[in-house]
Amino acid sequence: MRVAFLTCVTLAAVACAAAPQLNPAPAAPSAPAPPRMNTDLPAEALPLLPALREDAARRSGASAADLRIVVVEDVTWADGGLGCAQPGQIVTMALVPGWRIVLAAPEGAPQHYHASRRGGWVWCPAERSRSPPGGLQRM
Repeated sequence: MRVAFLTCVTLAAVACAAAPQLNPAPAAPSAPAPPRMNTDLPAEALPLLPALREDAARRSGASAADLRIVVVEDVTWADGGLGCAQPGQIVTMALVPGWRIVLAAPEGAPQHYHASRRGGWVWCPAERSRSPPGGLQRM
Protein backbone atom coordinates (compact mmCIF):
# COMPACT_ATOMS: atom_id res chain seq x y z
CA MET A 1 0.00 0.00 0.00
CA ARG A 2 2.90 2.28 0.79
CA VAL A 3 4.30 1.77 -2.72
CA ALA A 4 0.94 2.59 -4.27
CA PHE A 5 0.72 5.78 -2.19
CA LEU A 6 4.24 6.89 -3.21
CA THR A 7 3.47 6.12 -6.83
CA CYS A 8 0.33 8.27 -6.71
CA VAL A 9 2.17 11.15 -5.04
CA THR A 10 5.00 10.95 -7.57
CA LEU A 11 2.60 10.85 -10.53
CA ALA A 12 0.64 13.80 -9.14
CA ALA A 13 3.84 15.83 -8.70
CA VAL A 14 4.94 15.08 -12.27
CA ALA A 15 1.50 15.95 -13.64
CA CYS A 16 1.42 19.27 -11.76
CA ALA A 17 4.90 20.20 -12.94
CA ALA A 18 4.03 19.45 -16.55
CA ALA A 19 0.62 21.17 -16.54
CA PRO A 20 0.48 24.60 -18.22
CA GLN A 21 -0.17 27.58 -16.01
CA LEU A 22 -3.71 28.81 -16.22
CA ASN A 23 -2.85 32.37 -15.19
CA PRO A 24 0.62 33.17 -16.47
CA ALA A 25 2.34 36.19 -15.04
CA PRO A 26 1.64 39.32 -17.11
CA ALA A 27 4.38 40.28 -19.51
CA ALA A 28 6.40 43.31 -18.63
CA PRO A 29 5.03 46.38 -20.42
CA SER A 30 7.03 47.27 -23.48
CA ALA A 31 7.55 50.72 -24.86
CA PRO A 32 5.03 51.50 -27.61
CA ALA A 33 6.42 51.45 -31.11
CA PRO A 34 6.93 54.91 -32.56
CA PRO A 35 4.19 55.88 -35.04
CA ARG A 36 5.13 55.08 -38.61
CA MET A 37 4.49 57.85 -41.06
CA ASN A 38 3.04 56.50 -44.26
CA THR A 39 4.94 57.45 -47.41
CA ASP A 40 2.95 55.33 -49.86
CA LEU A 41 0.88 57.49 -52.16
CA PRO A 42 -2.44 55.76 -52.88
CA ALA A 43 -3.00 54.86 -56.52
CA GLU A 44 -5.87 57.33 -56.81
CA ALA A 45 -3.50 60.16 -55.75
CA LEU A 46 -0.76 59.32 -58.27
CA PRO A 47 -2.09 61.78 -60.90
CA LEU A 48 -1.39 64.62 -58.42
CA LEU A 49 2.29 63.77 -58.00
CA PRO A 50 3.76 65.44 -61.13
CA ALA A 51 2.08 68.76 -60.34
CA LEU A 52 3.06 68.59 -56.66
CA ARG A 53 6.68 67.76 -57.57
CA GLU A 54 6.82 70.62 -60.06
CA ASP A 55 5.43 73.10 -57.53
CA ALA A 56 7.68 71.85 -54.70
CA ALA A 57 10.73 72.04 -56.99
CA ARG A 58 9.90 75.63 -57.89
CA ARG A 59 9.39 76.60 -54.25
CA SER A 60 12.45 74.79 -52.88
CA GLY A 61 14.88 75.30 -55.75
CA ALA A 62 15.55 71.55 -55.79
CA SER A 63 15.25 69.26 -58.76
CA ALA A 64 11.86 67.53 -59.04
CA ALA A 65 13.76 64.22 -59.26
CA ASP A 66 15.37 64.89 -55.85
CA LEU A 67 12.05 65.40 -54.08
CA ARG A 68 10.78 62.52 -51.99
CA ILE A 69 7.42 61.86 -50.38
CA VAL A 70 7.95 62.29 -46.65
CA VAL A 71 4.39 61.89 -45.36
CA VAL A 72 1.03 60.88 -46.80
CA GLU A 73 -1.95 61.11 -44.48
CA ASP A 74 -5.47 60.09 -45.42
CA VAL A 75 -7.77 62.84 -44.13
CA THR A 76 -11.23 64.33 -44.43
CA TRP A 77 -11.02 68.11 -44.66
CA ALA A 78 -13.70 70.19 -42.92
CA ASP A 79 -14.47 72.28 -46.01
CA GLY A 80 -13.61 73.02 -49.63
CA GLY A 81 -10.59 75.07 -48.49
CA LEU A 82 -8.84 71.75 -47.76
CA GLY A 83 -7.74 72.98 -44.36
CA CYS A 84 -5.81 75.83 -45.95
CA ALA A 85 -8.23 78.57 -46.94
CA GLN A 86 -6.88 81.94 -48.05
CA PRO A 87 -8.02 84.98 -46.04
CA GLY A 88 -11.31 86.19 -47.52
CA GLN A 89 -11.73 83.06 -49.64
CA ILE A 90 -15.24 81.62 -49.84
CA VAL A 91 -15.27 77.82 -49.62
CA THR A 92 -17.92 75.11 -49.63
CA MET A 93 -19.00 73.91 -46.22
CA ALA A 94 -18.85 70.17 -46.81
CA LEU A 95 -16.56 67.38 -45.72
CA VAL A 96 -13.92 66.71 -48.39
CA PRO A 97 -11.99 63.43 -48.40
CA GLY A 98 -8.35 63.76 -49.38
CA TRP A 99 -4.73 63.71 -48.25
CA ARG A 100 -2.04 65.75 -46.55
CA ILE A 101 1.17 65.19 -48.52
CA VAL A 102 4.64 66.40 -47.60
CA LEU A 103 7.49 66.44 -50.14
CA ALA A 104 11.10 67.30 -49.35
CA ALA A 105 14.51 67.40 -51.00
CA PRO A 106 17.51 65.90 -49.16
CA GLU A 107 18.45 69.42 -48.12
CA GLY A 108 15.67 71.93 -47.84
CA ALA A 109 12.44 72.74 -46.11
CA PRO A 110 9.56 70.29 -46.53
CA GLN A 111 6.71 71.44 -48.76
CA HIS A 112 3.22 70.76 -47.40
CA TYR A 113 0.23 70.11 -49.67
CA HIS A 114 -3.44 69.52 -48.96
CA ALA A 115 -5.34 67.63 -51.65
CA SER A 116 -8.82 66.33 -52.37
CA ARG A 117 -9.70 62.99 -53.90
CA ARG A 118 -11.26 64.90 -56.79
CA GLY A 119 -7.83 66.17 -57.85
CA GLY A 120 -7.71 69.63 -56.30
CA TRP A 121 -4.68 70.60 -54.23
CA VAL A 122 -3.12 73.58 -52.52
CA TRP A 123 0.35 74.35 -51.16
CA CYS A 124 -0.21 75.06 -47.48
CA PRO A 125 2.33 76.87 -45.31
CA ALA A 126 2.17 76.03 -41.60
CA GLU A 127 0.65 79.37 -40.59
CA ARG A 128 -2.46 78.69 -42.74
CA SER A 129 -2.78 74.95 -42.12
CA ARG A 130 -5.80 73.70 -40.19
CA SER A 131 -6.20 70.12 -39.03
CA PRO A 132 -9.18 68.18 -40.32
CA PRO A 133 -12.06 67.47 -37.92
CA GLY A 134 -10.99 64.82 -35.44
CA GLY A 135 -7.31 65.28 -36.31
CA LEU A 136 -5.32 63.44 -38.91
CA GLN A 137 -6.24 59.87 -39.74
CA ARG A 138 -3.39 57.61 -40.81
CA MET A 139 -3.79 55.33 -43.74
